[in-house]
Amino acid sequence: MTNSFILFRSYIIFVLLFLVPGSLLITKQIYFLLETNISTYSLTNYFKKKQSIVLNDQSYISLLNFYVKRKKFFLSISLSELYLFICPSKRKLIYKSLGQCYQQNGLFYVSEYYYLLYLSISNDSLSVLSSLLEIYTHFDNYDKISFVKDQIAQLSSFNSFDGSQ
Repeated sequence: MTNSFILFRSYIIFVLLFLVPGSLLITKQIYFLLETNISTYSLTNYFKKKQSIVLNDQSYISLLNFYVKRKKFFLSISLSELYLFICPSKRKLIYKSLGQCYQQNGLFYVSEYYYLLYLSISNDSLSVLSSLLEIYTHFDNYDKISFVKDQIAQLSSFNSFDGSQ
């Protein structure tokens, strides 16, 4: 009787320690596969309805997020360069997304280049300035860190000043 009770407890401990985490991992992978297939299917149907591959902001962002989520950085960068060639009026959106892609890929100098291109067009983005701050902090570039912090403080005070009126 006590021997079967010990076997039952060891079985329960084995299930809790090994099978439950394994099933959670498998469930996460199945969720990722389903999400990928659903987004691929919806993008394919979108382009089939249009009967041509014409990129607009929404389809560009959807494709870019799809490639970044799958860690296909070369495809996301190629898509951004294509969209920049097709629609040069959307440079701000493209430069910001290229900076994010390169930053996620660990190419910080190229990411800094695209963020600075974005800021040369419009210097009112706190998200781009905070991304630059992360890059400069990574490289311990204290002069640029203080300069970006000053710009963030000016932009924050300007936005709070505009909001109070």
